[in-house]
Amino acid sequence: MIWWVAIWSALGCIACLWGGIQAYAGRSRRWIDARGSRGVRGWAVAGIPLIGVALGLLTIIFIGYAIEHEGLMGLAVPNLLALAGLFFACGFFFCTVKAPTFLLPGWVRERLQHGDSLTTSLAPPDIQPKLEHPVNQLPQPEHSVDPSREYALRADVRAFALRAVGAAAGVVYFVVALWAEFFGADPSGSRVVVGGSLLLIVLFTVALFFCVKRLIRPPHVVLNHEGIRGPGWFLRWDEITQITPVHELEYRSLPAIHVTPPALQRVYTTSRKTDGSRFHTRTPETFIRLPELLAVSPEQRLAALRTFHQHYATSSAPKNVG
Repeated sequence: MIWWVAIWSALGCIACLWGGIQAYAGRSRRWIDARGSRGVRGWAVAGIPLIGVALGLLTIIFIGYAIEHEGLMGLAVPNLLALAGLFFACGFFFCTVKAPTFLLPGWVRERLQHGDSLTTSLAPPDIQPKLEHPVNQLPQPEHSVDPSREYALRADVRAFALRAVGAAAGVVYFVVALWAEFFGADPSGSRVVVGGSLLLIVLFTVALFFCVKRLIRPPHVVLNHEGIRGPGWFLRWDEITQITPVHELEYRSLPAIHVTPPALQRVYTTSRKTDGSRFHTRTPETFIRLPELLAVSPEQRLAALRTFHQHYATSSAPKNVG
């Protein structure tokens, strides 16, 4: 049974490598959308596959010690550890600092060469005429929203489903590893293996719980004549003082909704549960973010919010939307 787990580890490494190859093909605009937040200019699409490969190699070493394989415990372990360390270091550097320019897709390099700051997935109007790469020639989308009808910014349910599948696979993976330690063909009951497996089972189970919770109750955002209704919070239009345009911030959950102090105090804590800011922001902020995983682009969120705010904001509230 333990060999079955080892095979899955190798397949995981292959999957990460294949994902990396697809990412470096550069067809997806996630190269820009998934960049680091809070001023970090790393490229998550370039780094995460490398970190996945490093974790897969460490898992293979873990399996080697579990089955007390002489080859893995002897010559292979130092080599695998060095390789895993290299993959992890490169992946971490790519995610948080900067990936080498030659590794970036051609359409990204083209925009960088023309002075584009790459804060949005769409090229600015002054840069667009200078670009020649086919990916950059996509037409600018038109965001038409009718404020007289309710409009929903729907959560990206597919993203939550993929996370749930990954968490469930992690639970099954380490449950099988734990079972093999006690009931396999050559059980050892190693404390290190058992303790590590139990810890990872708990972590993956917690992650699975939150993913399933989001699948059952997706964090949709609804805009209507009354205001903005998010997952567990509500803002009236007259409580909103400003909506910051996308290019003025580098946060993932764009745009930023600036509100009156009483409204901020009322909804800030609740909104942070789904906007992703609690994972990379420690200091209190003076605005409200939309949930992090929405199926619509930052540009569509901004257009919808600006249209509704301009239509429904009362005369007592400032109508400056940036």
